[in-house]
Amino acid sequence: MHTQLTAAIRRAAQINPTGPAVAGPEGTLSWPELMRRVAQVAFGLQALGVDAGDRVAILSANSARFLELYYAVLWTGAIAVPLNTRTGPHELEIVLADCKPVVLALGGEFESLVSMVPVARSGVRHLVSMDRATAASGLLPYESLLTGEERVDAGRSGDDTAAIYYTGGTTGAPKGVMLSHANIMAHCLGMCFPLALSRSMKHLHASPMFHVADTAGIFATTMVSGTHYFVPRFDAVMVMDEIERSGITHISLVPTMINRIASSPRAREFDLSSVQTIYYGGSPMPERVIDDIISLMPVTRLVQGYGLTESSPTLSILQHEDHLGLTDRRRRRSAGQASLGVELAILDENGESVRPGENGEICARGANITAGYWNRPEQTSEALTGGWLHTGDIGFMDENGFLYVVDRIKDLIISGGENVYSIEVENLIYQHPAVQMCAVIGLPSPSWGESVHAVVSCKEGFFISAEDVLQHCRERLARYKVPKSVSIRNRDWPMSAAGKVLKTELRKEYSSST
Repeated sequence: MHTQLTAAIRRAAQINPTGPAVAGPEGTLSWPELMRRVAQVAFGLQALGVDAGDRVAILSANSARFLELYYAVLWTGAIAVPLNTRTGPHELEIVLADCKPVVLALGGEFESLVSMVPVARSGVRHLVSMDRATAASGLLPYESLLTGEERVDAGRSGDDTAAIYYTGGTTGAPKGVMLSHANIMAHCLGMCFPLALSRSMKHLHASPMFHVADTAGIFATTMVSGTHYFVPRFDAVMVMDEIERSGITHISLVPTMINRIASSPRAREFDLSSVQTIYYGGSPMPERVIDDIISLMPVTRLVQGYGLTESSPTLSILQHEDHLGLTDRRRRRSAGQASLGVELAILDENGESVRPGENGEICARGANITAGYWNRPEQTSEALTGGWLHTGDIGFMDENGFLYVVDRIKDLIISGGENVYSIEVENLIYQHPAVQMCAVIGLPSPSWGESVHAVVSCKEGFFISAEDVLQHCRERLARYKVPKSVSIRNRDWPMSAAGKVLKTELRKEYSSST
C-alpha cells in the first residue's frame, strides 16, 4: 500500500482539479493551487537548510497556512512538530531542546515567547512569522518562503517519521510521540468509512490543529479531496456561525465543546442542519450531553473515537446507531468496537487476557501504533511491551467486543481501600439537570488515603448547592463512591488546548484549599 501522505495532495489535484481545497474569508484555493503553494513553501524551507529528517516546529492557531506549512514540511522530507498553543516558555524550551527544530514557525500571538526562550541554544536557525507580511526583527515573513520555485516531493513514506506530537506535559517532561506516514495513513483510512467522507465534504477545523485528534481532518479530508475550513480556536458561537455561513458537513470536537454548543443560549438561532457528522473523542460523553446534542441537531450523526496520541489516535469507534441506544442502551456508555486494522485486548498485570466484563488495562496493536517516543528508549519499551501498546487506561470489553473505558489508571481514586472510578461518578452527577460541568478527583485524606471530591459548575439560569450534589449521589451510588466533599465552581476551569479538563491542576488547587 502506498503510504506517502503528500501523495494525497497530488491525487486530489488530479481527481478534483476545480474543487476547492481551502475556503474562507481570506479566499479559496483549488487543489492544484494548494499543491503548487505547498511545493513552493517546501522549496523555501529547503533554501533555509531544511533537509530530510530535520524537524520544523509549528506554534500557531488554526489557519490555511498551518495546513499548507504542515504539508510543505512533509514535502521536503522533514518532520512536522505541531506545538500546543498553551505551551509556556519553560515547556517550550524543553520541547525545542528535545526535538531541535531547524525552523520554528510562529503565529503572531506567540512571537513574544521568542524573547523568553533561548531558541538558538535548541538548534533553531530560523524563525518564521505565520501572520506578518513584514515580520518583526529576527523573524522571516511567511510569504518570503514563496519565491515561485517549486521543490520536488522528497517521497518519504512508510515507516519514515512524519510528525512528532508532544504529550504528557501535565505529569512530567513532555514526550514526543513519533508517528510515521504509515501510522497516520492507517488511521485515516480507518476513518473514511465511519465518518462518511467524500469530495463534497466541508470539514471545519474547530479543534486545535496541533492536536493529533485533527489528523483525520488534516489528512483524510485531503485524501477524499474535500474542502478545509478554519476557525482560529474553538468558540461555540463562532463555530455555529461558520457552520451556518459555509454549510459545514463535518466537524471534530471533544465532549466539552459539544456541551458548550448544546447548552449555548444562542444555539437555536443558527441553522446547523448541514452538519452530517460530528466526530468526537478525548473523553466519554455524558448521556445527558448526547441527548442534548441529538435534540439540537437531530439529522447529524455522532461518531465517537477512543484512542490516544500513540495510536494516531483512534483505537475504537462508536457508531451513531449505538449512540441512539436502539439495540442496547448500555452501548451509549461504551467507546465502541475496535476500528479497522486495530486489535484490542484487556490485559491483567501479568499480561494475560481477562474474561469479558472484567477490568484490566486496555492494550492495542495495529498499523497505526507509534514506533515510540523521540529520544526516550526506556519509556518506549515501557509503553510497547509484549507486542502491545499499553494505554494506561482501565476498561473492559463485553461479549460483543464493545469497549468500556472505566478510567485512567492515574485518575483511579482509592478511598478506604475501595476503587472509585471518577468517570462513573461524573456521569451520575451530569444527570442532575442543573449541572453544566463536573470533574471528580481524589484529594489526600488522613482517614481514607484519598477522599472523593466533586467539582461542579451550574448551568446559566439554574441554582445548585453542594448538598444538592451530595443528595443526588447518595440516592444513586454506593456509599463509598459518594463524594466526601463538593466545590461549586464559579470561575473558569483549567482546560487543555484540546478542550479537556486538567485534573492535575484541579488536584493542586483543591488540595491546597482543603
